[in-house]
Amino acid sequence: MLTKHISFVLYTLFYPFDVANLNAFKAGTALPYIVKMTFITNQKGPRALAYAILCLRSKSERLRSLGKVGFIPAFFGISEPFKFGIPMVLNPLAFIPLTMGGTISVAATYFATYIGLIPRPNGIPVQTAGTPEFFRAFLLGGWRMFIWHVVAGNFAGYLVPVHEND
Repeated sequence: MLTKHISFVLYTLFYPFDVANLNAFKAGTALPYIVKMTFITNQKGPRALAYAILCLRSKSERLRSLGKVGFIPAFFGISEPFKFGIPMVLNPLAFIPLTMGGTISVAATYFATYIGLIPRPNGIPVQTAGTPEFFRAFLLGGWRMFIWHVVAGNFAGYLVPVHEND
């Protein structure tokens, strides 16, 4: 119940920035804002895809089977197979990235956008649930956002937990 109330507050605060960026994008001018609602919500799914790929490449049969089960949902931004398939209780190496990964991913993406490594998201309201990660990233910022979304911004936080659980 609390999550619904927080979502209303976040949309009220950040959605006008999406509209401003979309209007600037349509006008062909510089995009004024980095942090917007699409910026926040579109950092969730790539983490699941990175975790699925790392699980598929692990030596452990348990993690490989979890990667096989979770790859297709992760391709569409669904991370529940990993949240429920990896023991997180009393396992800080898995608990910290799976719970703090979103904050770390948003902060890293903000920094990369701020220094100009990736473009500012253009404000197109891309549906997060059900849209493939590759397509969503390309719509938000072209090929550089695509590379960041899929590879650079998300693998680093999961290398240690997958390796330690292996």
